[in-house]
Amino acid sequence: MSEQERLSRISLENGVFETNLTAKFARRKPYERKDPRVVRAVIPGVVATIEAAAGTAVKKGDTVITLEAMKMLNRITSSMDGTVKAVRVSKGQKVSKGQVLVEIK
Repeated sequence: MSEQERLSRISLENGVFETNLTAKFARRKPYERKDPRVVRAVIPGVVATIEAAAGTAVKKGDTVITLEAMKMLNRITSSMDGTVKAVRVSKGQKVSKGQVLVEIK
């Protein structure tokens, strides 16, 4: 395989560039756009408080859950305006990173 065949083209705002892509890069997990209707835990922890119950109207940035992790309280906020469709956790429950906490409609 020639040097030219191994190069990949990448388009960015300021031009098109040629580069070699590593095998590790080729095996990476592709980017998935986050669903703004689903609020997930950003860190593992324990649910300290539930600020918004099902049916509650929330605005973007409103705290919906507070997680305790490493003796710190972390506010988990809504990423959109809407109404809480479902709360998928309970107070005192241990959650893992990425776990669904709240669904918004």
